[in-house]
Amino acid sequence: MIWLGLRRSFGHHAGTLRCSGIYALTRNPQAVAFMIGVVGYVVLWPSWRGAVAVGLLAAILHVMIVTEEEYLKTAYGDEYLSYTWRVPRYLGIPRNQ
Repeated sequence: MIWLGLRRSFGHHAGTLRCSGIYALTRNPQAVAFMIGVVGYVVLWPSWRGAVAVGLLAAILHVMIVTEEEYLKTAYGDEYLSYTWRVPRYLGIPRNQ
Protein backbone atom coordinates (compact mmCIF):
# COMPACT_ATOMS: atom_id res chain seq x y z
CA MET A 1 0.00 0.00 0.00
CA ILE A 2 2.87 2.38 0.67
CA TRP A 3 4.27 1.72 -2.82
CA LEU A 4 0.84 2.19 -4.41
CA GLY A 5 0.20 5.55 -2.75
CA LEU A 6 -3.01 7.46 -2.14
CA ARG A 7 -2.93 9.52 -5.36
CA ARG A 8 -2.74 6.41 -7.53
CA SER A 9 -5.35 4.62 -5.40
CA PHE A 10 -7.87 7.39 -6.02
CA GLY A 11 -7.11 7.69 -9.73
CA HIS A 12 -5.25 11.02 -9.60
CA HIS A 13 -1.98 9.60 -10.87
CA ALA A 14 -2.93 6.85 -13.30
CA GLY A 15 0.49 6.17 -14.83
CA THR A 16 0.53 3.15 -17.12
CA LEU A 17 -1.80 0.20 -17.41
CA ARG A 18 -0.37 -2.82 -15.61
CA CYS A 19 -0.77 -6.00 -17.66
CA SER A 20 2.01 -8.26 -16.37
CA GLY A 21 2.52 -10.46 -13.34
CA ILE A 22 -0.68 -11.37 -11.55
CA TYR A 23 -2.56 -8.94 -13.80
CA ALA A 24 -1.88 -11.29 -16.74
CA LEU A 25 -4.06 -13.93 -15.02
CA THR A 26 -6.92 -11.83 -13.67
CA ARG A 27 -7.89 -8.18 -13.99
CA ASN A 28 -8.94 -8.06 -10.33
CA PRO A 29 -6.48 -10.05 -8.21
CA GLN A 30 -7.37 -8.26 -4.97
CA ALA A 31 -11.08 -9.09 -5.30
CA VAL A 32 -10.35 -12.70 -6.28
CA ALA A 33 -8.01 -13.25 -3.32
CA PHE A 34 -10.44 -11.58 -0.90
CA MET A 35 -13.36 -13.73 -2.09
CA ILE A 36 -11.26 -16.91 -1.83
CA GLY A 37 -10.48 -15.98 1.78
CA VAL A 38 -14.10 -15.20 2.63
CA VAL A 39 -15.38 -18.39 1.00
CA GLY A 40 -12.69 -20.29 2.93
CA TYR A 41 -14.02 -18.95 6.22
CA VAL A 42 -17.59 -19.83 5.28
CA VAL A 43 -16.53 -23.37 4.37
CA LEU A 44 -14.61 -23.64 7.63
CA TRP A 45 -17.57 -22.39 9.71
CA PRO A 46 -20.66 -23.08 7.58
CA SER A 47 -23.88 -21.19 8.26
CA TRP A 48 -26.69 -19.67 6.25
CA ARG A 49 -25.58 -16.21 7.36
CA GLY A 50 -22.14 -16.83 5.93
CA ALA A 51 -23.63 -17.96 2.63
CA VAL A 52 -25.77 -14.82 2.47
CA ALA A 53 -22.75 -12.68 3.30
CA VAL A 54 -20.72 -14.30 0.47
CA GLY A 55 -23.53 -13.64 -2.02
CA LEU A 56 -23.94 -10.05 -0.89
CA LEU A 57 -20.20 -9.42 -0.94
CA ALA A 58 -19.89 -10.94 -4.42
CA ALA A 59 -22.66 -8.66 -5.72
CA ILE A 60 -21.09 -5.54 -4.15
CA LEU A 61 -17.63 -6.40 -5.50
CA HIS A 62 -19.04 -7.02 -8.98
CA VAL A 63 -20.78 -3.63 -9.07
CA MET A 64 -17.62 -1.95 -7.81
CA ILE A 65 -15.48 -3.66 -10.46
CA VAL A 66 -17.87 -2.87 -13.33
CA THR A 67 -17.89 0.79 -12.25
CA GLU A 68 -14.09 0.82 -12.11
CA GLU A 69 -13.91 -0.71 -15.59
CA GLU A 70 -15.92 2.20 -17.02
CA TYR A 71 -13.32 4.59 -15.65
CA LEU A 72 -10.47 2.49 -17.03
CA LYS A 73 -12.06 2.46 -20.49
CA THR A 74 -12.06 6.25 -20.56
CA ALA A 75 -8.57 6.54 -19.02
CA TYR A 76 -6.78 3.98 -21.21
CA GLY A 77 -9.05 3.54 -24.26
CA ASP A 78 -8.11 0.85 -26.78
CA GLU A 79 -5.19 -0.37 -24.67
CA TYR A 80 -7.62 -1.33 -21.89
CA LEU A 81 -10.12 -2.88 -24.31
CA SER A 82 -7.36 -5.08 -25.73
CA TYR A 83 -6.38 -6.05 -22.18
CA THR A 84 -9.98 -6.98 -21.31
CA TRP A 85 -10.14 -9.23 -24.34
CA ARG A 86 -6.96 -11.12 -23.31
CA VAL A 87 -7.39 -11.37 -19.54
CA PRO A 88 -10.49 -12.63 -17.67
CA ARG A 89 -12.28 -10.34 -15.22
CA TYR A 90 -12.08 -12.82 -12.34
CA LEU A 91 -10.71 -16.30 -13.01
CA GLY A 92 -10.44 -18.27 -16.19
CA ILE A 93 -8.15 -19.16 -18.99
CA PRO A 94 -6.32 -16.11 -20.39
CA ARG A 95 -6.62 -15.75 -24.15
CA ASN A 96 -3.59 -15.30 -26.36
CA GLN A 97 -3.22 -12.19 -28.47
